[in-house]
Amino acid sequence: MVQHVFAQVPTQPGTPTGDTLICQNDSNRTYVTSGSANATSYHWVISPVSAGTISGTGTAGTVDWSVFFSGTAQISVTAINASGQTSSQILNVVLKPLPGKPGTPVGVTPICVGTLSSDFTTTGGTNATSYLWKDLTDTLNTFSGTGATGTLIWNPTFSGVARVVVYGVNSCGVGPNSDSIMISVVPSLTLPTTPAGPSPLCQGTDTSVYTTTGPNFATNYQWHILPPAAGTIGGTGLTATVHWLSNYIGTVKIFVADSNSCASSALSSDTLFVVLNPTPLTPIITDNGNVLHSDYATGNQWYDQNGIIVGAIYQNYTPSTNGDYYVMVTLNGCSTLASNTIQVLGMNIQFVENYNAIQIYPNPASEELTIEAKSNNDKIEFEILNPQGQLIYKESFIEKATVQTRNFAKGVYIIKLDDGRGFEFRKMVKE
Repeated sequence: MVQHVFAQVPTQPGTPTGDTLICQNDSNRTYVTSGSANATSYHWVISPVSAGTISGTGTAGTVDWSVFFSGTAQISVTAINASGQTSSQILNVVLKPLPGKPGTPVGVTPICVGTLSSDFTTTGGTNATSYLWKDLTDTLNTFSGTGATGTLIWNPTFSGVARVVVYGVNSCGVGPNSDSIMISVVPSLTLPTTPAGPSPLCQGTDTSVYTTTGPNFATNYQWHILPPAAGTIGGTGLTATVHWLSNYIGTVKIFVADSNSCASSALSSDTLFVVLNPTPLTPIITDNGNVLHSDYATGNQWYDQNGIIVGAIYQNYTPSTNGDYYVMVTLNGCSTLASNTIQVLGMNIQFVENYNAIQIYPNPASEELTIEAKSNNDKIEFEILNPQGQLIYKESFIEKATVQTRNFAKGVYIIKLDDGRGFEFRKMVKE
């Protein structure tokens, strides 16, 4: 008779032994059991499964703990053979967490270059027992302190932007860094560049724009003009606008100063010298034996009814055809109004109209001006133009007109007289 021998169920394996206080994300930790009688293999179990992974089929199991789990995990082992299986007692393992992400550091910004130190604070990361402070921008900026307040010792030559972060630390290691705070370190000011802009100019120019490139980190610019009687200047940035006074003639100084929160006083640029040249008085032309003559020796440009006469730039001009002729003068870049017109007919030069009989008085004028044409029978239109060529007064008369001039600004004015057959310009000074 055949006898059957049955294997006995494995005895209970010994409770696993190994490290029971470790850090999350620890790896390659070994746990062992004293074994089980009759066992042919072993199955290792870790609970909860999120705590890590365990491998091994013998009396030893190897664990890689999860970085995401902290708290208490359980390890057990089951002895197995063909007749059944038996589980061990449970080993409890405590996983200590890494520090959590600290709060964004808080500190003063901007600061001035040369500042010795600055304090920064954080609300702290969970499970942190100390802190590691760093400036990720410049390794010469160093921190002291391992608490929730860190003191940054500044490199005395550093300027720009520092990026400060903090890490939580405990016995398990260094946790993730905080969000960064950006600290602007404002450097010492340098001189702004010499202003650039138009020069020379003509008396009566309305406005001009001047610029500077300026240094980095300047936050404000103060523009200056000397003498103040020349005009006013406005602007707090890299560009300024000058509003010129219409009667100023001479050399003007323009310069700019920059400043920021760290400068005890503004630094001024070199000076731009701007020359305002006088506007020449309107020329008068006369005939001189079939030769037209300007009362200006230089700067002349002759015109006819068709416009500019190319090459006619001298004091005298001899017409070659009939027409209306006048001259404009440019001196130091400043041009006059058009002179009186002379009409050439049949190559005989004649005045359009004899204005010599017209008297303008008093000249200079203060309170009022009289324009008189004795024994005149035709209407004469007249206009008064300010030094900028703008029309400020217009009227007509036959024998006499009186103009109130008390509100006119001081300066040289042009009176244009027109009887319908021709016109002439006269000068008038308001004192």
